[in-house]
Amino acid sequence: MTEHLHEQAGLTTSSSSGFPNRRHPKQVFETMQNGREEGITPEEPSHKWGTSEGRPDFRSADHSQVNVGYGGHVSGYDDDDEDRSHLRTIPISSTYLPGGPKSLSGISIRAFSLGLSLGLSFSFSLFLAAHTALWRAPAFVALLSLFHFLEYWSTAHYNTAHGNTSAFLLTSNGSAYNFAHSTAIFECLISHYYNLSFVDLWVPKRYKLFSASATLLTTLTNPLNTTLLTSQILTATALWDHPDGLRVCLRVLSIFQSASLAILQDDESTTPPGQQQQSQPQRRRFDRTEWVKAVVKGADDRSPRWKHLLPIAGLLLGFEGQDRRGLPEGVRRDLEGALVMAANLAMEELSRREDGLDGFCIALVLNYAFELLSDWQRRDLRYEKLLPLLVEVALFSTEGYQSGYFLAPIDADIVATKGKQFTWSDKSTTFFLLHRLSTRPLVTSMGPLSRLLAHSVSSTSTPAPIHPLVDRVSQFARTLTTQWRQNKLSEIDPSEDTIFLDEQARKFTIPVLWQVLKSAMFACVVVLRAVVGRVLLDGALAADGSAPILAAKILHALRNLYFISSRLGPSAFSTYTFVSLTAIDILTAYPTHAESFITSIRPYHLTTTNAPTHIPAHPLDRCLDLYFLNTAEHFTLVLSQQVCEGTLLPAVRPYLEGKGDGRLVEMFEAAHSVFLAVVAAPGNAELAGRVIPGYVEGVLKAFPANLSARQFRLAFKTLLRITAPPSPLSLTHPALSSILLELLYHRALHPQNPTSTPTSQPTTGQTTTLTLALIDTLPFLSVPMLEEWLDLVAELIATGENEVRDRFWEVLSSGEMDIERAGVCVVWWGTRGGRERVLGRGEEVSGRL
Repeated sequence: MTEHLHEQAGLTTSSSSGFPNRRHPKQVFETMQNGREEGITPEEPSHKWGTSEGRPDFRSADHSQVNVGYGGHVSGYDDDDEDRSHLRTIPISSTYLPGGPKSLSGISIRAFSLGLSLGLSFSFSLFLAAHTALWRAPAFVALLSLFHFLEYWSTAHYNTAHGNTSAFLLTSNGSAYNFAHSTAIFECLISHYYNLSFVDLWVPKRYKLFSASATLLTTLTNPLNTTLLTSQILTATALWDHPDGLRVCLRVLSIFQSASLAILQDDESTTPPGQQQQSQPQRRRFDRTEWVKAVVKGADDRSPRWKHLLPIAGLLLGFEGQDRRGLPEGVRRDLEGALVMAANLAMEELSRREDGLDGFCIALVLNYAFELLSDWQRRDLRYEKLLPLLVEVALFSTEGYQSGYFLAPIDADIVATKGKQFTWSDKSTTFFLLHRLSTRPLVTSMGPLSRLLAHSVSSTSTPAPIHPLVDRVSQFARTLTTQWRQNKLSEIDPSEDTIFLDEQARKFTIPVLWQVLKSAMFACVVVLRAVVGRVLLDGALAADGSAPILAAKILHALRNLYFISSRLGPSAFSTYTFVSLTAIDILTAYPTHAESFITSIRPYHLTTTNAPTHIPAHPLDRCLDLYFLNTAEHFTLVLSQQVCEGTLLPAVRPYLEGKGDGRLVEMFEAAHSVFLAVVAAPGNAELAGRVIPGYVEGVLKAFPANLSARQFRLAFKTLLRITAPPSPLSLTHPALSSILLELLYHRALHPQNPTSTPTSQPTTGQTTTLTLALIDTLPFLSVPMLEEWLDLVAELIATGENEVRDRFWEVLSSGEMDIERAGVCVVWWGTRGGRERVLGRGEEVSGRL
């Protein structure tokens, strides 16, 4: 039994000695550091043997003593123990004693202190959160306590050998660490107690100068000091020598506007001077008119002319803005004259600064103050110099639309997601730059600036700046389209946005981009509208050598902007429609220029010789094709047959042969309209006779799978109108209209089985559509053909639906037919059995008839 207990304790009895062959203590405590007895060498045992009854004696070692029973329990030596032969003494290393690197008492007291600090600080922060902002200090202490406790816990759990008291990292990070945290808490307490803001220590002082200057302007009591302060504001390097762009001009402008408003409110106040509150600064003691003159005198020769605009415009905006009428009429007239004179002199003295701030300032000031100028003063502006300046600032400068070059870099931040969609993060650099562009002073006020541009176009005394203006607008639109093509977003059809764009891009980032693009398009269209108006009224611009060239350039600009305007719809922007149709009307008066223009905008695949016609895969190319189709429809009457056959018909052919793609519905309709416009032109009668049979075959083949009922009816109605007398085509192809009617009638009697497509109809719906198409053609038939086809149509109506009867009566009675054909219909209805064929015997005639 004793031997068995020895084996459980890891001890064996030696057969050659009277001493028990126990396991070496170094093996038992091999993970303990510094556990060796002093004076023991590696050759010796790590314990000193005693001689008491054959057991090892550890009491002579410099350790506390612990008795361990063979059963695994621990107990100290007790005088009452009766049998110590079953106990052994285990040494405790000084590492774990108080003061040691792994002191158990040190670890426990640190853990307890951190836990107490965490609980108290967290509770105190919750209490203060409802009353004051001082809760941040105890919350900071609570987080620090949790951090240091987790430092020790993670070390003890994952790196046990280094789990000592220094693992709490309370002082191991150095004095700088503790000093930083102490300073943070001290800053929070002091700033709260004294109501200070330490942010004031690093905020640039020049930002404080703006508000201080506005206050001083209203409190100075000497006009000379007011003049001196104004001069200092316009020349101080602390305000101007910083890369803030146009915002510094806007801030300086706001100084004088705010001061003017404060003076106006102070003069209109009913509070007696002796009863003013002590917290309010004392206002100036001289007249308002004298104060205005003192401010204007500060715009002296020490500052450039373009800076003189800021105080003058600030005074006008402060006293006269929003119909305040705060200045005498003479003073206001003088200020308006001073503003116009300063603007003209500033445009003469443009220094071509690298940052362009002088030109930006002129555009900004006139944009804000132009509405306050009288018509008499507006006439004195040098619009010949103002017009090119405004165009450059609005469309090409860093304060405007940057020539459209902000589009291409966006491509780098449009990345694919796991769901095979594209996203554009609102945290990306390009979106930040785009958002900053959209908030620039001139971009946010692009509406008034574009109207100022339009007024400048109308007010120039010479037409010389108009051609360069249109060239620059066309260049901007062309660059915008080129940059858009380099963006992944251009590869997504508008109908597929929900498929290829994630929710964040659709709701947050993409709308900002389209808002910027729409504002750019609106600005260009407003300027072009003014150009069109100037062409209509100016004899020099309306001359044969100028009008068609300007009209073609305008249409080219609208074409390059079409990827934006097409998203708004054809009738969403009336100004765009007016500019487009007016330019087309001007260009149609010059057939040679019209043919040149149509050839220049033809689809890209037609520019290559012998290239097969096809539908472009890129959405931008399809968008440009749609513009070509919608525009070419208006030129068919003036284009030669060679251009129609060589350019228009090849361009529409791939869309007429479309395979039911839902994205091409609008383009398919436009292609049909172009084809019908080509064959309807009187000069294309010979061409129409050759191409109409193939077109009819294609239409019948496309219906109902790839052609809607409305398009089908419109196509045949137009074809019958073209082929029926007295059209030129009826003279060369007199049987063509009869052939078309026979095809319709035969198809109505034998409808095709529809395929499963979005536009397909059941056979009953096909018969109804075909019958309605026949009814639509009746007003264009000759009298003999009408008498023949009334009976045939009546047979189809008798077996048709009520919709067919209603349409038939509408054609007979609504005035669509001329008097001769209407008389034939009345005779047929009353005396030739028309009533019985349509209604059957015994039925009453509709009240409409």
